[in-house]
Amino acid sequence: MAEAAKGFQWLFLHPVHTPSTSSRAPVPWIGEEGRKNGRRESLLNLLKRAARDEVLSADPPTAPADATEAGFLRAVPPPSLQFSGCHLVGVGELSLSVPLLMADLVYISASSRSEVVEKEEQYLLALAPRPAVLPSTGDSGDLVPLEDVWMMYTLPVQSSDFLRLLFQFGSRGALRWDLHRCYSLTERALGSGGCGTVYLGQSKMNLPPAKESSSRLDMPAVPQVAIKKLNKSGGIAEETSIRSEIEFLAVAKGHPNITALFGVFCYFENEDREEVPRMRWCIVMSLYAAGDLFDYLAANGAMPEPAAVTLMLCLLSALTHLHQLGVVHRDVKAENILLDRSKAVLSDLGIAAYIKDEEAMQKRVGSPGYAPPEVVTDLPYDEKVDVFGSGVVLFFALSNTLPFPGKSLKKVLELTARCKVRYDASLFGEYSGSIMQLLKALLQKDPTKRPSAKKSFISLWTLAKPDVRSSSAAKAAFQAVEDGVDRGYRPAPSASASAPNASPTAATGPLGPTPTTSAPMKVVRTSSQQDDQGKVVKPEISDSPKPGAVKEPGISSASDPVHSASMEPRPPSGPKPSSSSFSFWKNRLGWGGKSSSPKPEGDSSQGTR
Repeated sequence: MAEAAKGFQWLFLHPVHTPSTSSRAPVPWIGEEGRKNGRRESLLNLLKRAARDEVLSADPPTAPADATEAGFLRAVPPPSLQFSGCHLVGVGELSLSVPLLMADLVYISASSRSEVVEKEEQYLLALAPRPAVLPSTGDSGDLVPLEDVWMMYTLPVQSSDFLRLLFQFGSRGALRWDLHRCYSLTERALGSGGCGTVYLGQSKMNLPPAKESSSRLDMPAVPQVAIKKLNKSGGIAEETSIRSEIEFLAVAKGHPNITALFGVFCYFENEDREEVPRMRWCIVMSLYAAGDLFDYLAANGAMPEPAAVTLMLCLLSALTHLHQLGVVHRDVKAENILLDRSKAVLSDLGIAAYIKDEEAMQKRVGSPGYAPPEVVTDLPYDEKVDVFGSGVVLFFALSNTLPFPGKSLKKVLELTARCKVRYDASLFGEYSGSIMQLLKALLQKDPTKRPSAKKSFISLWTLAKPDVRSSSAAKAAFQAVEDGVDRGYRPAPSASASAPNASPTAATGPLGPTPTTSAPMKVVRTSSQQDDQGKVVKPEISDSPKPGAVKEPGISSASDPVHSASMEPRPPSGPKPSSSSFSFWKNRLGWGGKSSSPKPEGDSSQGTR
C-alpha cells in the first residue's frame, strides 16, 4: 500500500514521460550512448534543458540564461507522485513504479537553473536508477551509464517542504549529491575503522521541527548527525559493498528502534590539487550520544530489571518489524545496540538477509557467543537466530556476563553447541521469575521451541510494570509492533512483574536507573563473522565505529542535547579483541563445517562497510 504523501501532492511527472496513447504506462527517458560527462553532470544538463524547453539531452544547454520559462511549468499538472516503500509510484490511474535504491537524484531551481533551496519556487528533479548488477570494470561509480531517467517537477513550494521531500528520497536509498549544502563535517573524527571514518555532521539547514505533531523523525530539522565517509574512492566496488546495507535500512525505515538512514551522498573530493577529484561515498545516519550497550554495561555493570525490560522491548519491537518484512538481522549483539536518552536502537544491518534468499540463508554468519547452536553446528536456520541473539543480550544485560564464556574461541563454540546455560543465583537471584522464564525461552537450543520476536514482545509487555509500560520508549516500541500487526490486538494492561523497585537515588541512564553495583566483569567485544560460500566463516572487524555511536565526551545527542551528558558511559573495562579468526579455529579444530581456506574480507558493520 502506498504511503500517504501528505505535503508532497505537489510533485508531478514531467510531460516527456507521457505515452503516445492513454492505454500505455509512462516511459522513461533513455540516456545517450557515448556521453563524456558523469551521471550527475549529465542529469543536471538534462534538467537545465528541460527548464528552457530545449531538446532534452545530457549535453550542456545552449539557450541563454534568461530563456523563457518552460511551458509545462504553467500547464495543468498531471496526477501527483508519492512513495511506496523504496519506490516512487503514481497516484490514481498513473501506472508508475520507479526503484529508489541507489538511484541518482539531482535537482535545480526552475527560476535560477541552479542547485539552490532558498525560497518558495518550483523545482525540477531527475532520478536515474542504477542497475542492480554493475559492470565488473570501471573505477568510478559516476561513470555507470545512464539508462532509464525519470524527470519530475513541483508546484511553487516552501524551501523547507522541498528539503523534506529530498530527505524522503534519501531515507529510501536514493543517492544524493548535495552533502555540503546540508551538512558541515567536523575535522576531528568520532572514530575510524578498516573501511570508513565517522564524523560529526552539523546541519546547515537550520529548520525548526515540522508544525504537525508526529512521532516520525523530522530529518532536516535534526541539528547533528553521524556521517560515515568510506575510506576508498567512490568506485563500483564500494557501491556494491554498501548496496545491501542501504537496502535493508531503507526497507526498515520509520521504526523508532532501528537506526534511521538520513541518506546516501556522493561528492567529489580533491585531496591534492594536482590530482583529479575523486568521488566519495558517505552514509548519513542518526547520532546517539550514549554509545552502544556493550560500553554501557562495561562502565556501569548489570542493569536493574526495569531498565533491562525497556531495553528488550525496544530490541524485540525492532526484530518483530524486521521479521514481518521478511528480513533476518543475523548479528544481534550488545555492540550493535545503540543507546539514546530513553531508548535502545538496533544498528548494523550489514549482514542482514531476506529469509526467502536461500543462498544467503545458507551462509554461516554472526558473532561467537551470540550466534545460536544451529549456526555453529552448520544446521539450517531461520529468523529464530535473532531471537537467540536477543536472549544473549538479555543475559548480558542482567548479569554483565555472557552465557557461553570461554578463554578460547574453541571453548565458546563448544559451549554454544551444547547450549547448557547456567543461571548463577548470585547473578540472577534478584530478578523476577517472569523475566527469567522469558530468558530461558529465548535461549532454547532447539529453534522451534523459541518464541517468535512478536510473541516474546507480547510476553514481555505483559510482565512489565506500569511505570515501564508508560515510558516513552516502551510506548513507542509497542506502537511500532501494533502498527505492523493486527490492529485489534491489545496486550493485557495488568499482570506486572514482581521485580524489585530501583533505588530512587540512583543516577538516570539511557534506559532507566544506573545500578550501583560492584566493578563490572570484563567481557571482550565480539567480532562479526561471515562466510563466503556458505561453509567457511571469515573474520570481520568489530571495534569499528557505528555511525550513531558517539564515544567522545561532549558530543550531544541531536534529540536531546540537555540530557546527553548523563548518558556518556565511562571507558569500557574490557580489553579490545584480538584479530583471531573464527574461520581459522573452526576449520583448524574441525568444528562443524567443511574446511576451506578463508579469504580476507572487510567487516560488515555499519561503522566500516
